[in-house]
Amino acid sequence: MEAMKMRLKLFIKTFIVRFMTSNEAIFSISVEQQKKYLEKFHAPNNDIDRSFYQYKCQMKLLGKLKEVVLNLISLFGLPLILIFLVNRQRKSELESKDAIVYLDGKPSNIIPDELRLNNGNMICIKGEFPYYLTGVDLKYIKKLFIQYPLSLFFISKNIIKISKYRYGIDMYNPKSIIVCAEYSFTSSILTNYCEFLNIKHINIMHGEKLFYMRDSFFRFHQCYVWDKYYLNLFKELKAETKQFIICKPRSMKFQVESSYEKDIDYTYYLGNESDEVLKKISDLLKDISSEKVLVSVRPHPRYSNINKINHLFNGIVIENNKEITIEESLARTKNAISLYSTVLNQAYHNGINIIIDDLSNPNHFKKLSELKYINLSRKYTLLSEILKKRDE
Repeated sequence: MEAMKMRLKLFIKTFIVRFMTSNEAIFSISVEQQKKYLEKFHAPNNDIDRSFYQYKCQMKLLGKLKEVVLNLISLFGLPLILIFLVNRQRKSELESKDAIVYLDGKPSNIIPDELRLNNGNMICIKGEFPYYLTGVDLKYIKKLFIQYPLSLFFISKNIIKISKYRYGIDMYNPKSIIVCAEYSFTSSILTNYCEFLNIKHINIMHGEKLFYMRDSFFRFHQCYVWDKYYLNLFKELKAETKQFIICKPRSMKFQVESSYEKDIDYTYYLGNESDEVLKKISDLLKDISSEKVLVSVRPHPRYSNINKINHLFNGIVIENNKEITIEESLARTKNAISLYSTVLNQAYHNGINIIIDDLSNPNHFKKLSELKYINLSRKYTLLSEILKKRDE
């Protein structure tokens, strides 16, 4: 029975993530349209408003039909969720910790050293663990039903997130909860929930950001960002202004053994590209490659279909991202290529040339400036320039 419940939870999570994820969403709506939509919201009265506004921004990006489908699913699923979570066996305190960290598969080096020093007795919660609710949580959740009773998907997702936090709170009695979740519309409500329990809610930046109202209105007690550029970007997206701390973690500025030789001339770092774009990237890399120029491609750990990559990039060195870390990959390449990957940010901070791909998806490239892509304000080379030099 327990195994069946775990499989059901995984299915629901996978379905929701895929249903709410679109490769094109960030490029499908202009910054001007996003700003107009953001201006429709009056100043939030509380954290529930903040979360709801972020939810509405995300539903705007998804489209009305998907919002209706998600709410219909929640109409039938919400009673089952509540029954399941209220009746789960609760856990008692195992060991008090200064902080618990929910990384959800992300590397631990994204945690800033400053945050580690302030929360020395810290534990990362990994793997599967029980979600459940207490009477205190139900009392808190009642406020969501009162304020937004018809937004059942909004309520359901917040309930699930609260039940996830409840396990960590009961097990470790933390002073702080650390997450990577500015993109989640549950974030502001969870900050308020933590406040209700006298716990600090802290967010750490973990990936590249553009002007995208998915990341709007959020509030944490503290939010660590890599650069003042992102602080200003999030303020434009109407995130609460007093939460930000600028700090580069080891994932940005890292040290690798000097024994690594720069034996790769160009490495392309893939993201969530369509099949058509992947084919163009493959052709471009084959044009660059020669007996004197060694080119490699690094699949994305979550998005890339390795069988498809092996087929499309036949003849190109394909990095094994399970055996070669991103730090090692950058240490051995002279030039990092991508459209707008976090890896280009890492390359910049570690003195590696960054090349922005303006060829495989020119329409997306043209929108990067409007979307306020940070690397366009730095020293970079265009992929078209590399090919032009090769042909001269």
